[in-house]
Amino acid sequence: MDITPSEVFKEYETEEKKLKPRFDRMDKDFERWDLKKMQYEKGPTAINVTSNRPRTFCDAVQTKLSASERQIAIYMAEEEGNA
Repeated sequence: MDITPSEVFKEYETEEKKLKPRFDRMDKDFERWDLKKMQYEKGPTAINVTSNRPRTFCDAVQTKLSASERQIAIYMAEEEGNA
């Protein structure tokens, strides 16, 4: 079965559209993690503070995940009741 380049490109575009919300969310999360300066209020007396809470939370999660040990569980069919 031969696949034409146009079919491959069409399939690629379909997958790209399907995954776009996920990539948009990842971009938004990265901006929060990278502590991109936000402006919440405008005006001469406004004080805008960018918290480092998202960065410290992500660092803590990454530390815990990297320190964890991988566990592999294999369930036998007899134990599952599918014998």
